[in-house]
Order: sequence, then C-alpha cells, then structure tokens
Amino acid sequence: MTLTPSCYAADGGRTKHWANFAGHRPDWWQPPGKCCIPAASPERMMECLDRFEHFLHDEKHKLPVLVQAGLIHVQFETIHPFLGGNGRLGRLLITLLLCAQNVLREPLLYLSLYFKTHRQRYYDLLQRVRTEGVWEEWIDFFWKAPRLQLARQPTQRFNFFIF
Repeated sequence: MTLTPSCYAADGGRTKHWANFAGHRPDWWQPPGKCCIPAASPERMMECLDRFEHFLHDEKHKLPVLVQAGLIHVQFETIHPFLGGNGRLGRLLITLLLCAQNVLREPLLYLSLYFKTHRQRYYDLLQRVRTEGVWEEWIDFFWKAPRLQLARQPTQRFNFFIF
C-alpha cells in the first residue's frame, strides 16, 4: 500500500502499525526546508504510552502545571501514536491538563495559532529536545503559548496565579 496525504489523513484515530512522522510529512510530501520528526516506533509505542500515562497521573512530582504541560506535550508528540490527529490531540491534552489542575475552569484555550505562527521554531525545538535535551529552551518557548492566549481571552476565567 502506498501512502498518500489523503490516505494518511483518513486514518486519524487509528494506532499506527508502521512508522509515521511528527511535524511535516517526509520529503516526498513536503516542500524543501521543512522539518520531519520520526515518531516512536510501533514496536515501542505501547510501552511509551504506558510510561506517558504514568507520568501524566503521577502526583509525586511537584512541577508547575505549565512545565508539566510542556513535558507531556513534547512526549506525546514524540510518541505520535496515531496515524493522524496527533497534533490536535497533543494540543487538546494541554488544555485538558490545565482544566484538571484547576488552572482553567472551561476547556477554552486555542494554542494552534501560537504554534502555527512559530511553526519552524516549534518543530526545531521538538527535535532538539529529542536530540540535544534542550528542555529548558523548550519550556521557555512553550509556556508563552498558553500565557499569551489566556491574556487575549479576557472573558476566560482562569487561575493565573498558578502560572
């Protein structure tokens, strides 16, 4: 079976049985100069998801909620468990975590514009976290997204002091 972009998009929600890509598609699907991040292999995906879930629900760590959100986002994007929809779900996880931690009272946080506006930096940092461990640089970039978006939503009720 040959994968085409339309075939790839139609498989959203299905777990992968072959390697897929976080960020942009491989070279034959994208313009030159774009980033392509190989995701976790299908063989390791369930182990990675199990560890991800344990971290997500571990109450022993006392990380600031935006740091935790940044860590789970990059980890989910690295695991990239589905054939499509990983980016949307990864962004939704941020919002749901902020709701679960009582930072947001309603799940009304739109982060896509920030990540799209800073797309190349976003993909570069995701890759550099994986290859160079630049977690501090990633967190510095990441935590600006919800703060800027929440500042633009004056009607959104949130507990800003937690940031």
